[in-house]
Amino acid sequence: MKGTKPLTIESIDVDNDCELDALMIQVLAEGDKVYQAQREESLRLGIIDEKGRLLLDGLASGGDTPLTPDFWRELKKDAAQILARKKRPRKRRSAR
Repeated sequence: MKGTKPLTIESIDVDNDCELDALMIQVLAEGDKVYQAQREESLRLGIIDEKGRLLLDGLASGGDTPLTPDFWRELKKDAAQILARKKRPRKRRSAR
């Protein structure tokens, strides 16, 4: 499908089985790419082993954190601050 425009639900005739199948194949292929990238990242971080088994050592090293409403509010606030920092334009260095 290289060189062709990606299909969307708006761009196909949903009554046409061939077009619907092509869209489904495209969606599943993209999902496979995302899955593979997440798996590779989990391997790199030591979260799972080569067979996909969860490595609990890294997860069990911290203390238990109660998942209270305050926890979720604080987590949301922290995430918003990180996102705001990433959206700020970076200062350019002057050429020397």
